Amino acid sequence: MTWKPRVVPESYNAKYFEDEFAALQKSFVDNIVSVELRKSDTAPLRPRQGTTIYADGVNFNPGNGEGVYVYNSLGQWVPLGVPHPGVAKSWVMFTASGGTVSILSGLNVSSVQRHTTGDFSVLFTTALSSSNYAFSANAGDIGAGGRASPANVSYPTATSFRFSTFNSTSSAIDFSRNSVIIFGAS
Repeated sequence: MTWKPRVVPESYNAKYFEDEFAALQKSFVDNIVSVELRKSDTAPLRPRQGTTIYADGVNFNPGNGEGVYVYNSLGQWVPLGVPHPGVAKSWVMFTASGGTVSILSGLNVSSVQRHTTGDFSVLFTTALSSSNYAFSANAGDIGAGGRASPANVSYPTATSFRFSTFNSTSSAIDFSRNSVIIFGAS
């Protein structure tokens, strides 16, 4: 709907203004398909909480280069679309039974390869920026005593994470439940 103002009455009429503002508001709401933010090379003079801007990243760089930022209640520009460093960059839960690996669920994992008994590589869908990341890897069986095993990790790279699992007598074993979680490099 496109708003067209009606003829203004000769005397003050509250209902006229109420109807006009309602029609104007409806025309904005009904027609919003997208919002375009023009790239800015200068910071706003008086930003307020909720101010949103597309910074050019050169002349106006609130911290993470070119991109969209929102001004928060602490007086800080916060980039939109940048994952928080405390959010897992990759994780997977999988089973390993009879030499077959089955991924139950995960994030940023394209596959899990079994090299030999108890030796696995998790391959990332999107490579991390480096091999300098924190990880946690665990394995165990459910039932029958609920054995758990800390995982032995080797060869962390930006594209994969290799680890081995062992039972209580230090023998390599395929456990029924295996999980890996990665924090850090995006």
